[in-house]
Amino acid sequence: MKQRYVIIGILSLICFLPPLHGLAKEGNPKSAYRQAKKYYKKSDFVKATPFLKAAYNLDPENAKYAYMLGRSVFEGNDPASAMSYLVAAYNMDQKIAEDINYYLARTMHMNLLFDEAITYYQADLQRHDPDTWLYQDTKMRIIQCQNGPKTIKRLVNYKIENLGEYVNTSYPEYSSTFSDDYQYMIYTTRRPRTVKQIARRKYHVEDINEEVYEARFVSNAWRKSKLFIKPIPKWTHDASIKLSQNGTTLIYYVDNRNRGDVYVSELKNGEWTKRKSIGANINTKEYNEPSVFIADEGQTLYWVSDKPNGNGMKDMYVSKKDANGEWGPGTNMGDIINTPYDEDAPYLSADGKKLYFSSRGHNSMGGYDLFVSNKLPDGTWGKPENLGIPLNSVGDDIYIVWKDGADGFYFSSDRPGGFGEKDIYYASPSTDAMPNTTIVAGTILDRETGKPVVAEVKLIDVATNEVLGTTNTTLLDGKYRFVLPACGAEYRIDVKVDQENAGPVATTIGKYNVVSGRITDAVTEVPLDGVVELIDAETEQVIDQMPTNPRTGNYMFPVQSGRKYLIRAKSNEYLTYYEEFNVAPSGQLISHYEDIGLQKLTEANKLVITWQFFDVDKHLIKSDYIKDLENVVTVMNKVPNMKLNIIGHTDSDATDEHNQELSENRARAVAKYLTDRGIDPLRLNISGMGESMPLYPNTTIETKRWNRRVELYIIE
Repeated sequence: MKQRYVIIGILSLICFLPPLHGLAKEGNPKSAYRQAKKYYKKSDFVKATPFLKAAYNLDPENAKYAYMLGRSVFEGNDPASAMSYLVAAYNMDQKIAEDINYYLARTMHMNLLFDEAITYYQADLQRHDPDTWLYQDTKMRIIQCQNGPKTIKRLVNYKIENLGEYVNTSYPEYSSTFSDDYQYMIYTTRRPRTVKQIARRKYHVEDINEEVYEARFVSNAWRKSKLFIKPIPKWTHDASIKLSQNGTTLIYYVDNRNRGDVYVSELKNGEWTKRKSIGANINTKEYNEPSVFIADEGQTLYWVSDKPNGNGMKDMYVSKKDANGEWGPGTNMGDIINTPYDEDAPYLSADGKKLYFSSRGHNSMGGYDLFVSNKLPDGTWGKPENLGIPLNSVGDDIYIVWKDGADGFYFSSDRPGGFGEKDIYYASPSTDAMPNTTIVAGTILDRETGKPVVAEVKLIDVATNEVLGTTNTTLLDGKYRFVLPACGAEYRIDVKVDQENAGPVATTIGKYNVVSGRITDAVTEVPLDGVVELIDAETEQVIDQMPTNPRTGNYMFPVQSGRKYLIRAKSNEYLTYYEEFNVAPSGQLISHYEDIGLQKLTEANKLVITWQFFDVDKHLIKSDYIKDLENVVTVMNKVPNMKLNIIGHTDSDATDEHNQELSENRARAVAKYLTDRGIDPLRLNISGMGESMPLYPNTTIETKRWNRRVELYIIE
């Protein structure tokens, strides 16, 4: 029998993003800003953010840098970090941008600072005409902030679980529907499907077509999703609405030139029938009908439309099936259910006594909240009740689907801590007792810079002067939080600022700072379950290591100012990432990327030594990465019959002739290192492919970096 050796687990391979100073002149904020502006103008905030961070760190007194960074970080779904940058920008120049008040309000709203958010929302109203949509939207958000302090006290004892990385991505996922055994799910997402689409991706999620995917629940976990093709068209927005329990009837939404209608297909003889409109009384020619729910054994239809003459923007209607099997004209459900704002995604309980839906109105505290209305003895619906915290958040919480025979339900939310803009979650009653509690939370910021500060925060009972709790904020986020066992008393917050560490002041060598970030798949941006190591760059000793959170990919280390470190990130079936960075005496991180993208190993017996062994347009191996080649030497010595193909590659810059020579020289450099350490040259085949075999299109700096590489293939 031919003996096979698996060496992927033995080798430590290299793959990392280019350091920021490789993209902008080190120490020059204007250079970083020019790079950021190219992406920012296209609203590509993800790519603009690291350059804006570099520019702002080098010139923290520049209000434009602070504002643009705050806006970009907010659009990247990190309102906590965005708020400090926007506050700093506002304190430096209150007129830095006409929408500065709006984004200040949005970040404060998302951070539960309701009173502060109202102040800035009201200031923002002055720039809008009362007849515009933006004016009405801002008024709605003010009402939500007014609801916030009361709604946040409504705590319910539920556990919220994310469905995981095989269902959810950094793009939105929502509107799930299930087979009768809940082992099969269809849902809607807005994600690119191919490497080409990713390389040329649109800058807004709204510009990516909605598409329907399917997933299966196997061995107590949701498995990797795939595109659900028929009968859904591929050329427009389409979304899942409802799959019948037996899996033979599919109701779905299709966009028809800026208006959306509901269609039905049947599964017959293993194939889906041509789609059919749900009915002329439901679908309109000019307006959107995004959601329906069929009840009473198929005799009653609850549905949503934004057609005029309703109570608000999107209203809920109810129709009955007539003698011909067609849905009759809809009846508006009235102002008990509908508000001047949006209602959507109805769901009726199995006994028909509870109507669940989502609304931006009623007492929502932010975006869509989940509500329930109980059927009264006279057959009418009672006043909707907010389902409470943690089922609702200050983001959108929508598309509830109860699991038959269980006390839990599925829903979609863009709350912090998920994989992306919207994720699908499962909520189930918690076994932990939850008393009647009140949350007191906030953020301590420097009034001048808007940055978090170190402080001691005490919660004090005014009547007794008793200290009920003490906590300390950090420079990381400045946040504090207390949970009180009861309501009705009067309390006081006392804050004592640590002057030595209150803000961005000079620190001595050895003072601790924090380096944090997350690791993701470089292409899909899905967070990875892996290990991140912090290495002393001088001694090459591993100082600390931390497994990443598999749901978020997050990691965090304390570091000392005035020292040089290496970050090494590893995950199964991915190439290892290295990055060197310095911590300045001020405690400020230099040339550090928070998000680490790892490249996946896609071919058996293939090792990829990426271009980071070389400077751009060079073929000399850098000493930082010698240890990984030593691992190759070790394995080849242990497996004496193993041979390697060593193939060099380049990106598309320069001429074909130059790139061919460069690729061969890179391959020779790796081979020479191996032969200098005793590996027989006859065990190595050397070649160069120039720019002819790119991994990804040579369209951006990010995709070109993967093409500058050396590949090692094990010869059978």
